[in-house]
Amino acid sequence: MNLQTSDVFLPPQVSRTSAAAINELSEILEIGCVIVDVDYRIDSWNDWLARASGQASVDVVGKNLLDVFVMPPSVDDLHKRLVARASETEDSLMKRLTKAEKEMQYAYRFNNIIVNKIQSEACAEAVELVKKFLVDDIPETPEDSEELQQGT
Repeated sequence: MNLQTSDVFLPPQVSRTSAAAINELSEILEIGCVIVDVDYRIDSWNDWLARASGQASVDVVGKNLLDVFVMPPSVDDLHKRLVARASETEDSLMKRLTKAEKEMQYAYRFNNIIVNKIQSEACAEAVELVKKFLVDDIPETPEDSEELQQGT
């Protein structure tokens, strides 16, 4: 589902702008909704995501979120790729390019940016990011904990 801002209507009972209202709205929506804090830790994970992922909210709240922005080297490169694929009408091509150009302006907001110049290299970079993220997110075992080794 492609949800546009204009497609979101707040029911009468959700008329305040607060964390509670946002959480209520995320439960009403039939799409996945994750809310993160400023450090990209998961603050809220709605029921739809729990069902789709098999991960209960209590299991993911507080964990870090991996944010990745994948982008073409340039809008011109994207244009050449799409034309070569011959998968777009002239209208859909222009819409995709316009959307990509707008989205690329927000790349700086992401902690990880992959420039998809060569697909196999971009995929390898994504795999490495995920591996590093998963290793960094694994909690220490009691045997490795410095606090336990020091007896505190």
